[in-house]
Amino acid sequence: QTLKKVVQLASNKGIKIAFNPSSYQCEEGKGVLMSVLKHLEVLVLNKEEAELLVGKGNMKELTKKLHLYGPKIICVTNGGKGASCWYKDVLYSIAPKKKRKVVETTGAGDAFASAFVAGLAYKKPIEFCLRLAVLNAESVVAHHGAKNDLLTKRKVWALVAKDKRPIRKEKA
Repeated sequence: QTLKKVVQLASNKGIKIAFNPSSYQCEEGKGVLMSVLKHLEVLVLNKEEAELLVGKGNMKELTKKLHLYGPKIICVTNGGKGASCWYKDVLYSIAPKKKRKVVETTGAGDAFASAFVAGLAYKKPIEFCLRLAVLNAESVVAHHGAKNDLLTKRKVWALVAKDKRPIRKEKA
């Protein structure tokens, strides 16, 4: 109920809302979350969490179903398979680096979500935000702990400029 009240208050005041629900919230609060989605600017979750909300599917199907509930931007991470982002009827997908070290995945989703939203706050294009998010998450998983080696703005901006991996775009 607190979540619903906070989201409603923010929505009434025209405050843009980004939300990264937990697996627990997706399992236990499905009814509550579905009513919250219509107020969101950004929804970030992993593939398993998306499937808890809208059923099994590929990234295109999941983001399309979630979009029907109202979020304007939907990011779905998929571990070692990368991430996808739905925005204005286009699905953007990025793969992880081919050669990367994974020590621990704790904190990867939070690193992704916070960097993606930071990119939006700086009014960067979706492709930039997606690169920013993936690079920050890749940095975190290369170390022990959820917050070790979160990238600074200066460092991640430089990495984004050098990152040449393709971002696939398809009309959804």
